[in-house]
Amino acid sequence: MHCLQLDFPDNDLMEPSNVFQIRAGYILSSKLELMGISVMLLCIGVRFNRLSLHKKADMVYQFIKHDPEQGKAFEDYFLYEKRKKATKHLPKNIFMAGLRLERSMADAVKSWIENLDNLMRLVGYTGLLSLCNLAEFEFYFFQDSMKSTPTCFNAADILTNKEPEKAIDKSIWLLPESIYHEDFFKTGCIKSIDEIQIDEPFLIECLRIPDLNLLTIPEMKMLKEQLNEQIQDFKKEASDWAMKCYKEGSGTTHFKTKLMPLVTSVQKAIDDNPILNHWATDVVNQPTTTIYFGEANPELLWKYHKTHATINDEMLARILAEYTLKNKYTVPVMVFAHNTNSLKLQTESVVDIENRATIFGVKKSIMIH
Repeated sequence: MHCLQLDFPDNDLMEPSNVFQIRAGYILSSKLELMGISVMLLCIGVRFNRLSLHKKADMVYQFIKHDPEQGKAFEDYFLYEKRKKATKHLPKNIFMAGLRLERSMADAVKSWIENLDNLMRLVGYTGLLSLCNLAEFEFYFFQDSMKSTPTCFNAADILTNKEPEKAIDKSIWLLPESIYHEDFFKTGCIKSIDEIQIDEPFLIECLRIPDLNLLTIPEMKMLKEQLNEQIQDFKKEASDWAMKCYKEGSGTTHFKTKLMPLVTSVQKAIDDNPILNHWATDVVNQPTTTIYFGEANPELLWKYHKTHATINDEMLARILAEYTLKNKYTVPVMVFAHNTNSLKLQTESVVDIENRATIFGVKKSIMIH
């Protein structure tokens, strides 16, 4: 069972749902491949410490530039840096003011990274990097240019099953419940296994899992090891189902006859697990997440990522032009619904979603004094 996550900040820069999907993908799959905002967050601390003050400020500015008050302090610093480079000998008063500005900027970026670290710890990102290994969990960088490079995949290649190489014709996409929106699913989808039809999107409720974000990294490793043997058959059939989606245009028959009969045993393994039971008894009103398995047309996935700016208009047009009946396939997905009894078709304006993501991501994640 091969899972893939290409995520972005939806309601907030620091999405707990993104973290949960990573953790669930890690414990349920044989291999998880991660790309997107989560990779940036996991790696930012390591990369940040190696940068010059100017590059640190530039990186932070990309996150806070939408806030006029915070953005102006950075813009004043960049203006001073530009003037300093253009002038051999600055007047003493400007030079001294510049030194104060540099100290203030150093304090600002330090405060920002410390705040980011604290938020990552609260949400559950901290330590996930230590789970990465070639066999079970890898991460990659991606970019929105038209071509992939040896160190950075092109987003369109990821979305069209061309990259990463090890994931081609295998990946089950991990997706948040925000994809279940009328802009992409129109009138909804089939939710009953008895009503599944070829060429129709469907999402079937399969598993309910308690809050994995509460677990420590050693507990995550132990949980994966404990479940591994118990869900081997499920992982094999999930892999076969995914391959049929890509290579045969649909995996519905395999899904109904081979995969679904194993769901009950997987749920029992989750319910009986001692680590998860320990947390269930220790945490009052612990939230649970429902995981829906299903299939969707790739155009739905592409338009969803276009709406959230993973790809642009030009890239979407190229993808749609290349997609023909000759290479028709469906995308196997796992959709995560948090703290809800059932997945509901969302109707909120996507423009509102984008605006909320920008504002909340800045306000909640960045505090510069």
